[in-house]
Amino acid sequence: MNISYKEKTIIIDGISIDFAHEIRQVEIIKNKVIVLLAIPQNDNTLDNIYAVSDTAEVIWRVKSLVVDYPRLPYEQMVIHGDEIRATDFYGRRVFISENTGQIIKKDIVK
Repeated sequence: MNISYKEKTIIIDGISIDFAHEIRQVEIIKNKVIVLLAIPQNDNTLDNIYAVSDTAEVIWRVKSLVVDYPRLPYEQMVIHGDEIRATDFYGRRVFISENTGQIIKKDIVK
């Protein structure tokens, strides 16, 4: 799989996908490309992680997290085994299934 990205566009094996926001980070897990979008401070977009197939089709967008506190977009992510670990600005971390985009569990990173 040949992958490149610039600003809001990712190209997988010659096929491009445009996102609404700039791409901050790209990771590969199995045959999926996981894309974290950079969300500006004045934008209220949440759930800014996507899985894209090796044929350049969006498979899923991370599911919304239901919590009692104000939510923020994800700032960083790490692939660990079969999970994606993503944190927001306040260090609130979620564990995301790479197959479905479902949030498996959450905790706080100090």
